[in-house]
Amino acid sequence: MRYKIRPGVESYGHAIGILLVDCSTPFIPGDVGNASTYRYPVLYRTVPDVTLGRLIERGDESLIQNVIDSALELQKVGVRAITSDCGYMVRYQRKVAAALDTPVILSSLLQLPMIEQTLGAHRKVGIICANAARLTPELLEIAGLRDMSKV
Repeated sequence: MRYKIRPGVESYGHAIGILLVDCSTPFIPGDVGNASTYRYPVLYRTVPDVTLGRLIERGDESLIQNVIDSALELQKVGVRAITSDCGYMVRYQRKVAAALDTPVILSSLLQLPMIEQTLGAHRKVGIICANAARLTPELLEIAGLRDMSKV
């Protein structure tokens, strides 16, 4: 890999950038928010004002610029891909991906279309989430699920 000087960059070699919801949670090993989970360097950015209440409970669309700005910070320092620690961030997937040159995969829900294709007509996908009432058909559609009867 070729390295170039990037003004304002403090460190190099981070494979993945991870956007974090603005909350106080102890991230245990194995959690997305714990760097020891990975065998490669990751870099975190907490997205200002993207709290669990505003993201999950209210589905606050006004936070999109905060998410884009935080993702752009990660892109500036050279991460090769960007993800997040909350599946409900799928709400911002399209706009963040459109604003960046780096691949963006904000939610594990983006795997649903692939899983959907592997199932026969009589089989369903199980989803474990923080708040089932807020996992709306709208969010599943944003993730790319075509057949809502599959969930």
